[in-house]
Amino acid sequence: MSIREVVQQALTKGYLTKETEKKLHLLLQTNDEMEDFNAFMKLQMALITGHVRPVSGGKS
Repeated sequence: MSIREVVQQALTKGYLTKETEKKLHLLLQTNDEMEDFNAFMKLQMALITGHVRPVSGGKS
């Protein structure tokens, strides 16, 4: 799964699980594509503005 796919999933569902967040961090460590970085920044903005909310449950 790519960073863009993880971000799109979170934006579509409106939440980001801890499991998905961990997956995203692993992907960020090994990926240096500008499109993926831009997608990550889009997710960060969605979290800041409340369009996506972090959850601690097991939803994926």
